[in-house]
Amino acid sequence: MKTTFNLLLLSLLPLLFSGCITANTITFATHEHTCYLHDDIKHVQKAAVTPDSRLVVWVDGKMAGAKHRGKYTVTASLNATSRMPGVAAREGHYIRRSAIVQGWDTNLLNNSDLISVTVGPTVILPQHQSAGNRRDQFDVIEGTERSLYIVQNEAHDLNLEMVYVDDTRTPRKNFFSFESKNVNVPHRYYLLLWLPLTIPADAATLPFQLLLWPVMSGIRC
Repeated sequence: MKTTFNLLLLSLLPLLFSGCITANTITFATHEHTCYLHDDIKHVQKAAVTPDSRLVVWVDGKMAGAKHRGKYTVTASLNATSRMPGVAAREGHYIRRSAIVQGWDTNLLNNSDLISVTVGPTVILPQHQSAGNRRDQFDVIEGTERSLYIVQNEAHDLNLEMVYVDDTRTPRKNFFSFESKNVNVPHRYYLLLWLPLTIPADAATLPFQLLLWPVMSGIRC
């Protein structure tokens, strides 16, 4: 009887190692992977357009990968030639990491040649939507010629976006997507020390995993 029980346990080991918790632990321990970090904006201090057609935004928030909240500056060319998929030509552009810098340039902030831009309320779009999918939602704020909107979505699975609307130029609307910060995470073999805990956890949920296997087999844990 004892031999039969031991053989049964051995036969279940492949299932336990393929359990969601254990499988992910082994993957993160033995494989390199990339994390995609996003910026966050809590408050816009000022937005303006420079004489050479650059949109500059002074913000308070958390840069991608930063440990603490702080001040940083975002610069975007209104004459950029890069394209964002799903947005009309000359309207959609990426803001590269090199254009997102820590701190505020106070000399530029107080420059009298800047053209002021009115900042609207932060827009939270439903689920996984992006600003390009809701372009008609953005318009100049009444009584102004230039407006800027910071855009996020409820799922927080897309890069931060900005929409600039200007009644004095063509194209009238510009959609900007912040480039994510990509961090390569090396092997972390020390995570294998968690296997004595993950295997029992998968064993405890094994009946549910077997029951839901037809559904879970098509879903990444």
